[in-house]
Amino acid sequence: MAKKLSKIKEFIKKHSYGFTVSVCSFVLISALLVTGILSNINKNKLLSDVDPDQEQIIVQDPIVDQPIENDPNKDPIQVPDQNQPVQNPDVSDPTIPVVNPEPVVFELPVENYTIGGTFSDTTLVYNASLNEWSTHIGVDFISPNGTDVKSIYNGTVESIDYSALEGTCITIVHEGNIKSIYKSLSNEVFVEVGSAVVKGQVIGKVSDSADSEKHLGAHLHLEVMQDQNYIDPMSLFEDK
Repeated sequence: MAKKLSKIKEFIKKHSYGFTVSVCSFVLISALLVTGILSNINKNKLLSDVDPDQEQIIVQDPIVDQPIENDPNKDPIQVPDQNQPVQNPDVSDPTIPVVNPEPVVFELPVENYTIGGTFSDTTLVYNASLNEWSTHIGVDFISPNGTDVKSIYNGTVESIDYSALEGTCITIVHEGNIKSIYKSLSNEVFVEVGSAVVKGQVIGKVSDSADSEKHLGAHLHLEVMQDQNYIDPMSLFEDK
């Protein structure tokens, strides 16, 4: 008996390392098998807890791609036609007031006159006072000495000058780039440079102060410029 026990001990001692390795391998393999089994169990449990309807929502297309159903209780949105012309208000509608601009009407500068010289910017006319032929860029209104001279339209006095050839001269600026120039006036002037005047306002008096047209006697020499060009003053007046 003692001999058998001695052999067993010797066997165990001789093969203890291999036996230990075998046991450890068995334990490790058993642990891996148990871990794998538990992992599969948990995975199956998680899959079984997923709601089938929730899975369907996940795989659906994005909401923005889904067709939008029209609400029959709502009025359809009216989109304007880009090719439709814009309708302007009916100007013939009697309820819409129509404002017409006030027409520009010039007033003659003097009353009780006769024309002593007409406008001629291309044809030469004889000037008896200067004894020469020249153009005549104004109109001569022959009227009694001291007759009122009036502004032909609203404006602003630009200048008041005097020379022996032209006498006293007043220049008035009007709208539309128009200037009216009044020559052969007396030294009795009723406006100042920079002052505003209205149509028909008296600005001076008729006289024979212009030596260049002394042969006409007392008169008003009127010139009109538009856009820096001389025009026929009589073309502005309705009552000529």
